[in-house]
Amino acid sequence: MNLGTGSLRTTLGRLLRRRRSLVRVLGIPLVLGWWVSSCGGPPTGNDAEEPRGPLVADNVFASYDTGEITREDFTRAYAKLPPAARSPGNDRVGWTKRIVQRIFADRILREELEESDFEEVPERIRVRRNLKRAVFSDHYLVVKHGFLPGVADDEIEAFYENHRDEFNQEEVRTVYHLMKRASSDEDFDRVEAELAELAGRVTRGENFGLLAEQYSESESRHRKGLIGTLRKGTLPPAADEAVFALAEGAVSAPVRVNDDVHLFFNENTVTGRELPLEEVRPMIQRVLQLSQLREALAEAAGKMEVVSDHVFPEDDRVIELIQKGDAESALFSVGTYEFRRGEFSQHVMARQNTEAFLPLVKDPVTALYEEIKNREIIFQHMLAARAENEEVYVDVDAQFREQWESRLLTAFQQDKLARYVGDREEILVEHHAANYNRFVSQPRVRLRRLVSVVGPDSPNVMAKLEAARGDLEAGKISLDQLAQNTGAEVEDLGWLTPLQLRFKDHNAVRAAFGMPVGAFSHPYRLRKRIVLFEVVEQEASQEIPLDGVRDRVIAHYLTNYRQKVFAAFVGEAMEAHGFSFHPENFTKR
Repeated sequence: MNLGTGSLRTTLGRLLRRRRSLVRVLGIPLVLGWWVSSCGGPPTGNDAEEPRGPLVADNVFASYDTGEITREDFTRAYAKLPPAARSPGNDRVGWTKRIVQRIFADRILREELEESDFEEVPERIRVRRNLKRAVFSDHYLVVKHGFLPGVADDEIEAFYENHRDEFNQEEVRTVYHLMKRASSDEDFDRVEAELAELAGRVTRGENFGLLAEQYSESESRHRKGLIGTLRKGTLPPAADEAVFALAEGAVSAPVRVNDDVHLFFNENTVTGRELPLEEVRPMIQRVLQLSQLREALAEAAGKMEVVSDHVFPEDDRVIELIQKGDAESALFSVGTYEFRRGEFSQHVMARQNTEAFLPLVKDPVTALYEEIKNREIIFQHMLAARAENEEVYVDVDAQFREQWESRLLTAFQQDKLARYVGDREEILVEHHAANYNRFVSQPRVRLRRLVSVVGPDSPNVMAKLEAARGDLEAGKISLDQLAQNTGAEVEDLGWLTPLQLRFKDHNAVRAAFGMPVGAFSHPYRLRKRIVLFEVVEQEASQEIPLDGVRDRVIAHYLTNYRQKVFAAFVGEAMEAHGFSFHPENFTKR
């Protein structure tokens, strides 16, 4: 083998560029000695034509243009694997390659992350700040406050016994309707006859949804007459009675409700039952754990004097700001930090599907606000303590950094994969077309509600409102007149999606989106108020073109094909970086 000066320089240059090259481990003289001996002395004669591979140490599992993955790297990655992933099964080589690929992908992503400004965008700054407050306050609860979370079986059982009524699953029915309006009393007979004929067609086997789509004058015709899954008492009395008298798969006779005539169809009945303890045990456990945490936060924060300038509005004012304030309204301030309503809305949306909004958590929005406020008080207290003694809370800084770096890398990878999919238009077009029913606009409802402040006369007010529902449904009295008669106020909530309505009144969501236009709810308690609402208008969901839901299509595609996308991304990165495995070293010791 005959290598000229240029070839020697190229070989050494490649070694020197490697992060964990033999030059760093063994030193240049030993490398050169090994190279000479491996060639059998100075190259001569026909050896010049012999192909030679790159020089690879026994502990190198893979190499690429700017680095190597060694046995030590593999061992560290293996130690972090969950127990279930530590067994190679029957394919040790393939299992090892997958772990090595993961190490390579993490390195490439970390390098790109370090060179980007990904961490500095406002959303990441907000997430980082929130995580820091959570890590610090959790540390304080355990280390300083002595909080040891845990729920015993007898506590769960006692909670179940004390709340058995809340574990009664009511009978519900999936209901469709077909509605026509009557212009006069004389016109009712004609409309009822038309609907009776349609009811007969359903009884003879025709599809109710297709008939509703063709003949109904309600907006629900766009969803084939679907009202929703209803509990008894949701619909106006006449409609409610007709619906809950229907067998599964049966259609009603024509039913008059105000100036309209309806047919109702019961597609499915789920009978009521009492949920057994074992079925609701996980939910109860999460509720009690959350309650313990929030009580500990409130107790710890209550013992602290807030050293910075601060403003914590009264409870009623906070509720008013949450419901009516704009995004820049400050819900509280400590020092230079202001917690604004817009940010709180993001907290609420982030918690929609977590323990903060479990059915058994009373008034979850206010409870979440108190949790955030108490965490901020504890965090500021910890900062003040650390300012006086720098050694205090050093370990919690390390905990925070580790969690943040892991979360940041995960977010960066998600962003990278989203951009990878977003650059492939043909994938998006096909996925949008195949899942068009998922990419629709949110249904919306417009509500007006009567609000009465809770006071000594509240039982009488509640009784008056309940008694007036029949007159409201019949149009004999308006919501404004009823408010005037009971000393209440009327609010127009405007158009709201389910998520927006949950933020304003979580009790109203299920009922409001299952009621027809013109229907009125039963009166109910909401914090320190009595509420009764009217459904003024509704908008059904509508399909949205790809350009209007591009981000949602990308997110949904990744949810279903993340591993496939990640594998393609890693494959392209391996090719771009000249990645190669060295399986001959996998089993060497």
